[in-house]
Amino acid sequence: MLKYIATALTITACSAAAEQCTEFESAVFQLADDAHAFQLSYEFEEMGWSAKGPTGDWMSRFQSVQQADNDLHLSFSQKHNFLPADLLDVANAYRTNTFDSFYKGVQNDIQSAGRCK
Repeated sequence: MLKYIATALTITACSAAAEQCTEFESAVFQLADDAHAFQLSYEFEEMGWSAKGPTGDWMSRFQSVQQADNDLHLSFSQKHNFLPADLLDVANAYRTNTFDSFYKGVQNDIQSAGRCK
């Protein structure tokens, strides 16, 4: 009996891991990947969120995500354990040298979130 339960749980876990992303989830995870790539860069430290800087496109995409319906934000945070706004908070903490244990925890939530395909 336990063997069948373990097999069922494994199948369920594999199915959940292969779940298709919604357009909103895809946009948020792309923002997360991009922010993680640039947040330690010298250009970001110097130019910050300047529209003419290397993060101008990122900020435009972030603002589009932020304007999405609140229900999308809520369901995303319930499913993935972070809010899209956390991406900006973590990147700002890096830029302003205020990245502490709180932001490290938030970043860990972002990086370890179950990703859809």
